[in-house]
Amino acid sequence: MSQGFSIGQSDNGFFVRDTDGTRVSRVFRRESDAEQDLARLAARAERAHRTEHRPCLCCGRRFLSQGPFNRLCGECGSAGGPPELDRVTTTRARGRVGWGVSAHG
Repeated sequence: MSQGFSIGQSDNGFFVRDTDGTRVSRVFRRESDAEQDLARLAARAERAHRTEHRPCLCCGRRFLSQGPFNRLCGECGSAGGPPELDRVTTTRARGRVGWGVSAHG
C-alpha cells in the first residue's frame, strides 16, 4: 500500500482503490498494470501535498505553501488581495480579474 492506495480485484481484473475503498482507476487485466497506476497516483498525491516556500501570486512575497493549490500568502488570501490594492472588475478584453489602486482612497 502506498499513500493510502491499494490494489483491488474484481471479476474483470485489477484496479486501484483509495483508503475508503473507492475505485480510483480503470480496471486492468494485469495486476502489474494496476500496480504501475498505483505508483503514478501515489506520486501525484505526494506532489500535491508537498509544502515548500513559494512566491505569492498576488504580492510576490515568499511564504510556506501547503502545495501547488495554495498560491496566495495568508495576508493576500484572507484580505482578497494585497493591503494597498483593491480588486477591480473583470477586464473584458482579456477575461481576467485585475488589481488596481482603490478609488476610495
